[in-house]
Order: sequence, then structure tokens, then C-alpha cells
Amino acid sequence: MKKIIILSMYFLISSNGFSQTATETLFAESFNNELSEGIEGKALLTGIDFIEEDKKQFLKKSYNANNNIALEKGTVCFWIKPIDWKPDDRKVHIFFEAIGNNSRLLIYKYVGKNNSLGFIFGPLKEIEGKSQWTMANTPIENLQTGTWHFVACSWDQNEIRLYWDGDLKDVAPIKNIPDTPFTSFYVGGRNPEKWTEIGKGITLIDELRIYNVPLPLERIGEEFQKFKDKASRDVEYPIFSVGITKNPPVIDGNIGEKEYFLETTGFLGIWDQRFCSEQSLVYISRSSEKLYIGVRTPVGEKLSANVKNRDDVNVWQDDSIEVHINSRKNNISQFIFNSIGTLYDSKNGDSGWNANINYINKIDNGFWILEMAIPFENLGLLSDEDENNLRFNICRTFASSGAYTSLSPVRRNYGDTVAFSELKFMDKISPMYIKSIGNLSTGYLDFYFQTVATDTTENPLKLRTWITANNQTDTYDGTSHILIKREGIKGNGALTFEALSENSERLFFQKIPFSAQAGNPLKILYFYRLPNSEIIRFGLQQTMLSEAGKYYIVRISFLDKDGKTVFEKEFQPNNFKYELDTDITSIPDGEYAIHINLICPDGRKVYEHIEDFVKYPLCVPWAGNKIGISNKVPSPWTPMETTGNTIYCWGRKYVFDDGIMPSQLISQNESILSGPIRIKAIIDGKEFTDKRKSSLCDEKSPTKIKFHEEGMIGTIAISSDISAEYDGFMWFVINLHTSTPVKVEKLSLNIPFKKSVATLTNLGDFYVKKGTGILPANGISKNLKTEEPVLWVGNEKVGLQWFAENLKNWILKKPESSAGIIPRENDVLLQFNVIDSPTVLEGKTEIAFGLMPTPVKPLSSSWRKLRPSGTGVKRNVAFTIRPVESLITPLFNYIVPAPKNIIKIKDVVNDYKKKGENCLSYSSLAVMSPYCPEFLWQGELWKKVPGARAIQWDNKNIGRENLFVWICPNSPDYRDFYCSITDNAVRELELDGLYFDFGESHMCQNEIHGCGWKDNEGKLCPTFNILGTRELAKRIYILMKTYNPNSLIAYHMSGKIQMPVHSFADILVDGETLTRLVADESSYYNLLPLDTYRAEFMPHQWGVATVILSEFARSAELFKKDMKSFWRSDKAEKPMNHLIGLALIHDSKCFMGDLTRYLQPVRDAQDKFGWDEKVEFLPYWNNSEYLKILSPISTNIVISAFKRDAKLMLVPFNNTDTDNELTIKLDFDMLNIPKSSVVKDTLDGKIYPVNHHIIKVPLKSRAFKILTTE
Repeated sequence: MKKIIILSMYFLISSNGFSQTATETLFAESFNNELSEGIEGKALLTGIDFIEEDKKQFLKKSYNANNNIALEKGTVCFWIKPIDWKPDDRKVHIFFEAIGNNSRLLIYKYVGKNNSLGFIFGPLKEIEGKSQWTMANTPIENLQTGTWHFVACSWDQNEIRLYWDGDLKDVAPIKNIPDTPFTSFYVGGRNPEKWTEIGKGITLIDELRIYNVPLPLERIGEEFQKFKDKASRDVEYPIFSVGITKNPPVIDGNIGEKEYFLETTGFLGIWDQRFCSEQSLVYISRSSEKLYIGVRTPVGEKLSANVKNRDDVNVWQDDSIEVHINSRKNNISQFIFNSIGTLYDSKNGDSGWNANINYINKIDNGFWILEMAIPFENLGLLSDEDENNLRFNICRTFASSGAYTSLSPVRRNYGDTVAFSELKFMDKISPMYIKSIGNLSTGYLDFYFQTVATDTTENPLKLRTWITANNQTDTYDGTSHILIKREGIKGNGALTFEALSENSERLFFQKIPFSAQAGNPLKILYFYRLPNSEIIRFGLQQTMLSEAGKYYIVRISFLDKDGKTVFEKEFQPNNFKYELDTDITSIPDGEYAIHINLICPDGRKVYEHIEDFVKYPLCVPWAGNKIGISNKVPSPWTPMETTGNTIYCWGRKYVFDDGIMPSQLISQNESILSGPIRIKAIIDGKEFTDKRKSSLCDEKSPTKIKFHEEGMIGTIAISSDISAEYDGFMWFVINLHTSTPVKVEKLSLNIPFKKSVATLTNLGDFYVKKGTGILPANGISKNLKTEEPVLWVGNEKVGLQWFAENLKNWILKKPESSAGIIPRENDVLLQFNVIDSPTVLEGKTEIAFGLMPTPVKPLSSSWRKLRPSGTGVKRNVAFTIRPVESLITPLFNYIVPAPKNIIKIKDVVNDYKKKGENCLSYSSLAVMSPYCPEFLWQGELWKKVPGARAIQWDNKNIGRENLFVWICPNSPDYRDFYCSITDNAVRELELDGLYFDFGESHMCQNEIHGCGWKDNEGKLCPTFNILGTRELAKRIYILMKTYNPNSLIAYHMSGKIQMPVHSFADILVDGETLTRLVADESSYYNLLPLDTYRAEFMPHQWGVATVILSEFARSAELFKKDMKSFWRSDKAEKPMNHLIGLALIHDSKCFMGDLTRYLQPVRDAQDKFGWDEKVEFLPYWNNSEYLKILSPISTNIVISAFKRDAKLMLVPFNNTDTDNELTIKLDFDMLNIPKSSVVKDTLDGKIYPVNHHIIKVPLKSRAFKILTTE
């Protein structure tokens, strides 16, 4: 049996991350039993068909969803074609719908001023009249009646994606996950007749496919490519002509001058159809029996050639040359060669076909030469006269650089036949040669177009060339040749050349679009010092390797301060992307300028990059400094104490009784646990818990206490080394010891909470969705293997955060349940399944994690007075002051001020101080400029892995000040360095505050500085660098408070509360991760339920002031520019005041310039009331003994109160979409304030009477009031 394989470029592209075996097609329908012509075979008619004038027929088709579509993740894709309706009809047209009891997936063209495609995914049922689903959408201006277009929609647990014609158009984070499986799905919609805005007309739908995974962009592109040629598209494809040669080429791997009839170049990238850096030469001739093709292409550093067997489909993964030939009889022949001679050939997808071609490969002087002769007979033609033209394409894949290049302007797919070049067979015609083009990507044109008269040529050809660039077109004409040399071409353009016969028949035509915007033929990707050496490694990428058979040269020079060259080395790269090592041991320590030059074969210097560089001693000057390291307890904490088995620190007490773990944790005089924390093991079917045998205090100081506990768990010896610090941080290193193999069926850490304490959870979800809010009745779990290992359980007053750096020695078959919060009858269990399947332990097994009860410190006595704001409103805290940042350094987070700017910076800072404003200069905890000299020397020790060393050194679209790389604070050397420059800047510039962006821990597996760990399968996994990040934050806190006890430190940590780090913050800035959701919703109404706000954005359970960022204006700037004017208008009052009210009833703060006009009146009311440490907060969830809302009764209509001496401030908040009149009852005796006959709305001045302790107050939807007793 013949092996049938349909092979084209899309297989190659899909290799980047797509696994054929991992993807299952759950459902496929080509509708071949239907009657209408489809894009392939037949198609299904859907929509509204008029049988008679007043009678409609709704066309659709239904299917059982069982095993055909998955709720958890998947992809739906299909082709659509409007038959008799106009895309701008402003009506609904439904294409696909899947339905379950409480689940819905809908793909449709929807009503709106724009021609838009919508994708809805989520719960079917509404809550309080509000839809719960998520929507992605995109304008589809190119949709026309009678044209085919490709639609694809994918989903998983995090986001949905919408694709149109192979391109990703929109991504939307999922707001709510549907909770029931799909039961049915419908092509054409479930009940289109029930839609009031359903449009008249028919839509054809074809090639429906449903997959069990969200297909990646590359695979979506593949699906689009399959039938894209049949969709309407105009392509200016190349035209070439050849006559019969008397002396056919010799297939020997040596291509002589004018040996072939035709020679050309001008390869295009398949992604953008523009001139690409990687250029090859193509040669074509013919005899009466054969077609001859030659290719000359650069080798690169090494040709990938792993496939050796003929017709092995994997040959496309090597460096390869592909030839596609399509005759008018639609015989599509395909040839793929690698450099060692392996051949794949097929006709119409049949790889069993043998073309019997003669071909040869040869590597010569850095070039790969392929020559082949194909009998016309084997192409399905009796001779070259059987057809007077062919369509073809010649392609070159560069495996190392990932460049896919084509002579024809194909899109994404070498087999894009609509764009194939045309080859005409002529009797009398001159040979034609494109000898060179130059490098259009860099704006250099070296063009030579030549024809050669022969004895068979009747009349000379008319040659014409025109180049369009800079909004100008220059035209050149000739008969025998055209020669053009130009430099400095900029912008997007096209080089077009043609040859016309005497009667103006086009015999030769090529159009080569290009972009000379980047203009750099050499990219400096990165350079850095190899650790523990004096070797500098340069990562470079060239756009051109050679010209006319000669290679470019790269010259690297080091020049000292006097401009003298102290080191120079030349290289001859033979690959487009490469690394060069230079040993600079011979040059002394000091400052240099590195010059990197690209020299073309004729000696011209075509590019130069200059970079400042400092050679440091191997022992860098900042190493081992003690800045920010102290044996004194910083304010506001108190010295640690210990009595017996109890540890005391500010506001908390940790008790150890009979186990090696705490038996009780007490915070703010409230017991957190319902019983002791236990390590439990199941051994031989029996459950054992840890039992302590001995306890020893290893270290005792005001800042740290260490205990060593030993005990047994069954037959296994167990010990715990506990390190506790003054801010309440505890780190546990648990060791299990067994001299003989012991089979452990399960090992778990069990933390039982009192029910009254464990009402809220915060699992650290970036989008503040999953696990942030009220603990669900059926509990919740977290995958610690794939998510950051940190979580918090507590209430609005106290709680406990668990964290770990890694899961080393955890044995998990079900990592999705590695952590679980389980409500029980009398308590709540936080359980960590360290070993969840039978495992044999022998020797020493170590497990480490941390615990930290909250709050971590008392709120500052002045915290209520903090007023962070943008300009235009009264403030005393100014975040991220641009004048200071820009004067300090032009590099990202490099706070090393230029000496000439120090006086200017101090003047700016002092101006803020005079206005009573703390100036918090911008910094970052986890990123750094790749251009600072210290990073170039030490970056390999600092950088986060995986992560870039640099981002586009020569990128002109992004200023250097905005470019950064990720850093890992687990590097001790980086902590020393950053503390050194921060301390110097703070003191030299007299800074009284720092604002840290990226202010949280991250994942890293840089083994050089100790990150990365191996799981039980030997896989390298990332470390959660919370310990190093904590140490850096602690040192910064100490150095700042030592310099100025009243200084402020803010951490921007949106969505990631990590108290081991944020203990050392005065302000937490949160909420930026909601930007896209705000853009989608145009409000916070459904984004932040009250319980979510309590679990994330309040200060009291953390001990740190909290600020939520308003994302209204920013969401418009980034995602919905048409909303920018809305947020500046009076219409924005309602959603903006809603956010202010949310913050107010939770005793937190909000900030951003867009809130200015609405925030100032609230702050004025607070100032009038007296907003200081004397204020007592009476929160809506715990104030019923003082006041209550009698009606209406709703969990979303609440009232918080603030009491100061004999004054009372009431803040009722209506978090519903209905206007309401609130009936509020006050108990003046319990409030211990004088009875009042009225309350006053301090925002609008209205007076409301108090009758028999009752107040009636009208309150609009999503609004709040500030009422004070008079």
C-alpha cells in the first residue's frame, strides 16, 4: 500500500509547541451530504430562508455534545460565507452555539455600529439580572457577501481567544467558569427564531472542527491555510520565462557563469511577504525533455541534516530546500531536500510517487548548492510543449535561525498555490539574470538586471525597474541591462522589475516589498561576562552573511578613555545568529567603549554599534557589604522573646507543645488554630502524627529565635529546624530520617483553623479571581506545582500565610490537589499533600516551608493621613516622580545619579518636601536595565531564568529607559549591589521614599545563584524566590528607616500579596491586573465582589496600608481608546464613585489621576471629620450591635461607620443596579455618642432626620453617601 502523506509548510511551522499526539479532534464535519457548494466539497446552509413571503424557515443542525466538545478547554473552528446578507446590516447572525444546564458557548456576528464578530463563553444563567459570561470580539471589516472566511475560538480555564482568518484578534480573561458540561451544540444556533434582532439571510458553514485543547496560533494558521487559496485574494506573483537551451546545465554541483537560462533572487519571508535577510539564488533552464533547477544558498554555522531516509516526512525539520511545481492539470509535485541528499518527493500528497530526478548537493566555500533535472514526463507532461507554463515555488528553510523564505509571496505556507510564481515556456527569448539586489532591509540597493542576446532572440526586451520608498517612485528603463546603486533608503517600499516583449507581453516580473525601518544589518542581542572568567560573550545576529560569494566580517574593539584601541579581534561569521567569545584578560580594569563593526566584502563599514563597558575586578567592590543588615529590631516591631516553648513577637505568640510544629498561633489576642499543626503519615495502612522527643533553643536574639525540635512519626525519625524573626516570619526545615527503606503511603501537613478565623482565602491569583474571597462551602484547592506556592487563610482581622520556595521531595501524582482548604463540621483544615502516593523513603528527606501569621505589624499612627494621588488633588504622597527618575538615570531601575544632576534632583525633591509631599522615587524589586555596566559584568549571576539577557539593543521604537530584564533577588551578589546603589542614592539625593514596581517574588531556575530544583522525575523546576526577595526588601527597609524613620516605602504588587516580603512595606499598591477587565466591563461593578475586596485590598488583616489603583483611564489607553473621552466626561461619575465607595467602606484607599475630581470631596469630608489615629472603624460585616440596615435586606447593600470621639460618620453603599431607599437604625448608647436628631450628607449638604434612632436615606445604584452626625 502506498503511503499517503499531505505535506506542506504548515507541518514545519506547527513544530513550535504543537504536538500531534497531544491534540485530539473530538468532532469533524465536512457537510458532504449537503447540497450547497462549500469551500471544500459541500457546505451547510444556516440562517433564515424565506419559503414564501410571510413564512420563514430557520436552518440549523444540532448535535449531541457528549464526547464531542469539552467544557474545560478546546477549540472550535469553521469557515463561513454570507450568501444573501450584507455584513453591515446591523443584525445578528448565529454561526455556532453550545449549551448546557449552566454553560454556554456562542459564536456570532452581533449588532453594533461596527461589523463585529463575537465569542461568548461562560455560565448560561444570570445573577441578579447580570450575565456572567466572558466575551471576546473583533471588527471584521473585510467580511463581504459571497466570500469565505475562517473563524476559530479557543478556551481554557484562564482565557478565551478569538481568531479571524488565521490571525489572533482578541484575548479575554475568563470572568466566570461554567459549571455544567455542554449537552448539545448547534450549527446555526439553538433558537435563532427567539432573537429579536436576528438578521434575514443565509450563511454557508463548512469544515467544522472541534478539538480537545486550545490550539496555538501556529496551528490555527495551519487550519486556515488548508483552504485559504479558495477564498478570494489578489496576488502579484512573479513571472519568469525560459527558452530551450542548446547546452543544458551539467548536474555536478558547480554552477558556472550563465550556465542557466535564468538567474534570480529576491526571497521573501513567509510571515510578512517582505524582503528577508536570508537570500538565495535560483537558476532555471529547460530542454525539450527536462526542467533544470539550481539553488545557491548560504550554509550558516552548521546545516541541520538529521533525516537520512527517503520520503521521511521529518526532512522539513532540517535545513531544507523545497521545490513545488503545479501544472495546469493540477498535478502538484513537491520535492524537499536536505544538505546530505535526503529527498522527499510526492505528487498530490502521495509520497509513494518517485520522480526519478537527477540531483546533487554540494557544500562549497560556505554555500550549499543544489542542482536537479526533472523529466517533464514525470511531472505528468509528455513534453514541455504540453503546457506553455507552470506554477512553481522554490523555498529555503534555515533551521538554526527559524527563517522560512520563499521566491513566491506565499503566506505562512510554502504550498500557498495562489501565490506561486509562473514559469512561461517561450521559443525565442533572451536569457535573463538578476545578478544582485543588495540588502533592502538596511536601505542598501545594489541591483543589476541583465539580458543576453542569443541567435534565437528575435527582438530585444524592454527592461523596466521602479523603486518606491519615502512616498516617491523612481523609474529606470533599459534594453540590455539596468544597474542601480543606492544607499540610505528608509521606510516601507517595494522594488519592482519586469521585462516586456515587443508586444508588451510580460515575460519577467518580480515585486519585492521591503522594510528599511530598522536599518541595522547587525543586531546586538546581548553581551555578558561568563561567570568566574574574563571572557565576554557577544550574541549577534546579521541580516546578510555574504555578497557575491564573500562573507561579511565582524570586528570587535575595546577603546580606552583616550580613544586608544587596547583590544581588537575580527571574526568571519558563517551563520545569521551566533555567539562570539573574547578573552579580555590582557586589558586592565577600567572603563571602555566597545565598538562592534560589520564590514562588508568590499571593505565598507556598514554598521557600527558603540557600548560603554566597565571591566571590574573578579571580586566586585560591592560584594559582601552589610548595608541594611542589622542586629537591632526596626520600628514598629518589638524585640523577640521566648519562654519555655513559646515564641513572642509583636502582636503574636507561637506555642509549641508535644509536636515539632506549633500547637497554637495567636495574633492580636485571637487564637488562629482549632488544634495543633500536625505532620501526618500513613505507613503500612496506619496513620501516625509527629510526636516531639526533645526541644532545643539554638539561637536567641532580639531579631531572631531558632529552635531545633526532634521527634518520631511512626518508625521514622523527624526533626524541625525553626527560624523565627521579629516580624513574625517563621521558616521550617523538616527532615525525615530512616536508615532502612520505609514505604510511606501518604505524608501531609495539616493546619486546622477555627471556623471564625477561616472565612476568607487568598490564593495569590494574579487576576484576583480564583480563591480570593469567601471560602466556598465545598472548599478550594491549589496546584502548587504549576502555581506559585503561597496562600493565605484568615478573616478581616487576622490570618495565616503559608509559603515555600520549592516542592523538593514532594511526591505528587495529583498536583492539582497538593493544597486544599477543607471546611469541616467544627473547623477548617488547610492540608498540604506532600506525598500523595506510595513512596519508599530511605536516608534523609528534607522539606522546607514558611508560616506567617497576620497582621505583621501595627498600622502606622499616621496611616489614615496618607494621601497618595496624582496631580490636581491634595496629596502628601507622590508616587513615581518622573522628574526625579529621569534625572537620576536614563536606564531602567538604575538609581545611580550622574554627578552633574545631583543638585537638580535635590531641588526637585525639596520642592515636593516644601509642599508637604513625600516623594517616592521609582524603583523595582525584580527587574533591571540590561545596559548598566554592573549587569554586563555580573548579569549571569543575577538574571532570572528563563529570561532574556537583553531586549532589542538596537530597537528604535522603544527607548532604552523602558527596556529591562528580569532579575532574581535570590542572588546574594545582586542584593549586595542593589542595596549599595540604593543607600548611596537615598543619602546623596536626600530621598524620603521609594516606590517599588514589580514588588513581589517570582519563579526562577538560575542554578548559578542557587535557584532551580529537581522533582522526583529529575525535571528542573523553578524556585519561588520569596526568601531572597524578602531579604532584599528587609535590607531596603532598614537602610531607608535608618536614614529617615519617617520615610515611606511602597510596593506595587498587584494580585500577589506576599507578607514575608510586604512586611517591609508602608503601602501596598494593588489593582493593576484588572486593567483589561475594566476595559471590558467599563466599571468595577462585577469585578470586585465585596468578599474579594475584603480578602485582598484591606489594610487591617495585613498590617500595611493598601491602595487600589483606578484603571479607568489606563484601560482605555491600552485596550479601548474610544472610551478615553468617556472617562474624561461627567458620565464617568457613577463608575468612578463606585470604586471610591468600595475603598471607603473597607477603610482602604484608592489612587490615580482619573479619580481626582471625585476623590477630593471625599478627602475634604474626611479632613472635616478628623481623619487620624483616633478614628475607630466599624465595618459593615461586624457592626450590627451599633447599627444596621433594616431594609432593603441585601448582602450588596451595606453600611460601614467611623467613630471619632463623639462624632459618627456613616457610609452606606448600594452595590446593586437598583435605586433604593435605605432604612438605617442607630444604637447611640452602644455607639457611646450623643443622640442626634439629624445626619448631614457632607457631599451634597442634604439633611436627613433621625426619628426614633431611624434614618431613611435614598441611595442610587452603585452609589455611596457620607453622613455625619450633627
